[in-house]
Amino acid sequence: MKKALFLVLITFGLQSCGFIAGGMAKKKCTVEKGVIPAEFGKTVETLVILYTDNATYNKYVEKKVVKKAYTGPYDMCYDITKSKYEDKKLYRYFISYGLKENIDYNANLNEFSSYNVKKFFLVDRVDGKVYTCPITSSFWGAVLKSYLKNLDKERIANQG
Repeated sequence: MKKALFLVLITFGLQSCGFIAGGMAKKKCTVEKGVIPAEFGKTVETLVILYTDNATYNKYVEKKVVKKAYTGPYDMCYDITKSKYEDKKLYRYFISYGLKENIDYNANLNEFSSYNVKKFFLVDRVDGKVYTCPITSSFWGAVLKSYLKNLDKERIANQG
C-alpha cells in the first residue's frame, strides 16, 4: 500500500512539473514577449520541424506533441537546405532546439552535477530572425507543446 501511494505521489509530482513548465511556456512564448513573430501565419506557409538524429525524440515529437498542438500545415525533416525547402515563402519558418547545459550544486553532498536541457527556437528564413523560447526544462515536451499551441493560435488569428 505504501509503495502504491509513493508511486502515485511521484507520478503526480512529475506530471505537475510538466504542467508548470508548459504553463510557463504558454505565458512566455508569445508575440508580446518577442518569441513569436507578429506576422506568423498571415500568408499560407508550412512550418518545418527539424528532426534530430534521435529516432525516439522524433517519434515522440511527431505523435505526442506536434499532432496534438499544431493544426496548421507542417513538415518534418532532417535537412532544411534540401531542394524541397528552397521556397522560403512557403517554408518560411522552422523550429528546432539547441542544448543548454545547466549546472547544479548539492551542498549536502558537496558536489556539482550538470545536465542538458532543450532550448527551442523558431527561425524566420526570410528575415533571418531567430525567436528563442526563454523556458528550458527537463519536461521539454510540455514546453514545445505550449510553444506550438501559441504559434497555432497566432496563425489562426492572423488568417482570421
